[in-house]
This record gives sequence, structure tokens and C-alpha cells, in this order.
Amino acid sequence: MKIFFRNLFRKKHCVIDDLNTPLLRCLNLFDLILLSVSGMIGSGIYVLTGVVAKDLTGPAIIISNLLTSLVCLFGALCYAEFAARIPRAGSSYIFIYESIGELLAFLVGFTSIVGGLTGLGVSARVWSAYFDALFKNKISSFITEHIIHWPNAQAPFTKYPDLLAFGVTIFIILAMFAGLRNSKYLTNSLTVVNMCALVFIGITGFILGDIHNYQSFMPYEVQNLFRGSSLLLYSYIGFEMATIAIEEAKNPSKTVPQATVISLLIVTLLYSLAGASLTYLIPYKDINSESSFAHAYGLSKWPWARYIISIAIVFSAGGNLLSGTYGCIRMM
Repeated sequence: MKIFFRNLFRKKHCVIDDLNTPLLRCLNLFDLILLSVSGMIGSGIYVLTGVVAKDLTGPAIIISNLLTSLVCLFGALCYAEFAARIPRAGSSYIFIYESIGELLAFLVGFTSIVGGLTGLGVSARVWSAYFDALFKNKISSFITEHIIHWPNAQAPFTKYPDLLAFGVTIFIILAMFAGLRNSKYLTNSLTVVNMCALVFIGITGFILGDIHNYQSFMPYEVQNLFRGSSLLLYSYIGFEMATIAIEEAKNPSKTVPQATVISLLIVTLLYSLAGASLTYLIPYKDINSESSFAHAYGLSKWPWARYIISIAIVFSAGGNLLSGTYGCIRMM
């Protein structure tokens, strides 16, 4: 029995100074930053920003964003320290295995994989829904009319198989087979597009908006700022992505901690700018919770910009799906 309990808390002892790995070290600081940013910027920011601003914070959503980023920063600093000390792939699993023991490492690793796979399913469905919406739902209509349709299906099942979500998942997996050295260019491209879209929102929202929308800057109670912050936390998940790629990073003890913190600061700036811009563009009470940015631009002087937002969501969900798939593969 003593041996059993001892084995539950046995620790893995890595050779910390040995940087030899069967994986190709092909990621520089720039690649690691974009990988972490792609892990954070997903469809969540386009949905949660509107929900939080309308129902909880109003224009004060920028404060909720800063509170969320502060909490994540403490976590990012912990990841950064572990990455500098234990340059081995596995992120939280290997960090806990090395410092606490096998049992807790297994629980953390298992829940991380289950959560990651669930997140991949959500990202694939979101990507499919917005991609289909760009074509006025003609793809889903074709599937239900000519391929298969289950009209009596009840939740959680759908009335037709989401072939788009299945197809994009297979494509992402095949891209992973090409190796991170090649797939990183796709990840970097999608991430740059996502960042440009948020910068576009942040700039044009203040150009087209009205300062009078800020007259009631904090219309709700102070405690709602913390409630909004807890919801926005979902949009920041993924800041540890660089630590998962630690065995494919060049000079990991230096670049991985830097990428973890820098990527979080970049995303905080983009999210805060986007949230402030949205509530400046239209009154917070008029925000559409389901399609906040696209609806807001539809009411502005540039209604065509809503199509840019829809395309940006497709790219963001795609980039998030790509980085999430990579994270699950490395964790397993």
C-alpha cells in the first residue's frame, strides 16, 4: 500500500540542461508569439464582447478586459518560470509531473486534453456556421435537401451532419502531418489577418462612432465588472500555447517565457481596443449579443464593413482551430 501511494506522487526527473529533442527546433520568438496569439484570438471575442458590454459593463468593458488580463498575467508568469526551468513539451502536465507528482499531473493532463478536444469541436462548429453564413446558408440547405436530414432530431443532436466542420477538421489534421515547420506559415498568416481585423475595428469604431455613447461610461454596478471579467476569461484561454511548443522552439528557456508574456499583452491591447470601439460606435443598449460587431457596422456609415467582420470571424475560428489541434497533439 505504501508503494502504491508513493507511486501516485512520484515525480518525473528531466535532464534540465539537455536540450536534445527528436523534434525540429524551427520556431523563433515571432513564431511563438503568433502561435500563442492564435490560441487566444478565436470566435469568443466576437461574441463575448457584445454580451458583456450590453448586459454587464457598458463602455466600462475595457476595465473588465484589464482585470481579466491581470489575472491571466499571473498565470502567464508562472508558465514562463516553469518554461525557463523545464524546457520540455507537455506544458502544465510536465510542469506538475516534475514539481508535484504523477497523480495530479495525470488529472491536469486528462482534463486539458478533454477540454481541448471539446474546444476543437466548438471552434469547428463556429467556423462552419460563419462560413455557411457568408454564402447565405446555401451549404447547409444543400446538405439537408440533397444529402441527409434528420428533422426529428432533438438536442444535443443536430438535424443534419455538419460536413463543413468535419471537412475543416480533417484539413487541419492533414496540415499538422506536414509538420510545424510548414504549417506555421498558415498559422502565422491566419493570426496576422485576425490581428489586422481587430485593429481595423479599433480604429474605424472611433472614426464612425459618437462620443455621446460614452456619457454613461459605467451604467451598471461595480460588481458587474468582475462578472464581465469572468466571462471574458474564456477569450484569453490559450496564452500558454508557447509552452506546449517548447521542444520546437529555438533557445526555449529565453524565447518561450518572452512569447508567453508578450502575446498576452498584445491580445489585451487588441481586446480592450475592440471593446472600447464597439461601445463608442453604437450605444451599449443597442448592441446585438449574437453578432455584435457585424450588427454595429451594419448600423454605421460603412455597412459594407460587416462583411469584413464575418470574414474575420471565419479566419479567427480557423486559426484557433489550427493552434488548438496542435496543442492537443502535443499534450497527447
